[in-house]
Amino acid sequence: MPSLPLAASKLLPVFARHAVRFIVVGGVAAVAQRAPILTKDLDLLIDTAEDNLDAILAACAELAAAY
Repeated sequence: MPSLPLAASKLLPVFARHAVRFIVVGGVAAVAQRAPILTKDLDLLIDTAEDNLDAILAACAELAAAY
């Protein structure tokens, strides 16, 4: 599989560890399917159900995410 952009390679394992429900869409999803495109952004569709919010917040805290 092609290598993921740096942000994806750090974010996705943390989301998985915290059982965040999400799917990868956009360019990174296309690259994962071997599409011949280049991308540097990561597009996610995240389940915003209330029971998933705690997992999202815990993952973001582990990443020291800031807006």
